[in-house]
Amino acid sequence: MMNLVGKVARDRRGASVAEFAIMLPVFGTMLFGIVKFGIVYNNYLALTAAVANAERQFAVSRTTTTPYTAATNVLYSSAPSLVKANVTITTSVAGTACATDGACTTALSAASGSVSQVSANYPCDLVIMGVNFATNCRLYAQASERVE
Repeated sequence: MMNLVGKVARDRRGASVAEFAIMLPVFGTMLFGIVKFGIVYNNYLALTAAVANAERQFAVSRTTTTPYTAATNVLYSSAPSLVKANVTITTSVAGTACATDGACTTALSAASGSVSQVSANYPCDLVIMGVNFATNCRLYAQASERVE
């Protein structure tokens, strides 16, 4: 009987399964975190590129009647992976905000050589396995150019 107890105590066949069960949640959290961070970073890159494209459109829209609409449409089409309803867009000309086509047309018509600006923000989601690692996280991008 004593020999059997000693033999069972030295048996290590189940040790690797137990260690794997202990480490699986840690590795799972790391893997999901890397994937989630990659998605957020991709959203940031898409937002940054879309804002730059929208600003280019906005800066050359001095003689059009729909500069705000044209800039927002360029932003949305440049970032199709982002949810339109969650993107908040702000435009300004020479430091004065404009949020409609009429206001932007008026501001742009008298602002040749002044600086126009388009900025946007988008919510980011860093919830990993039920834990929110960045509450109230928002991605932000801004671009400025001279009005042509």
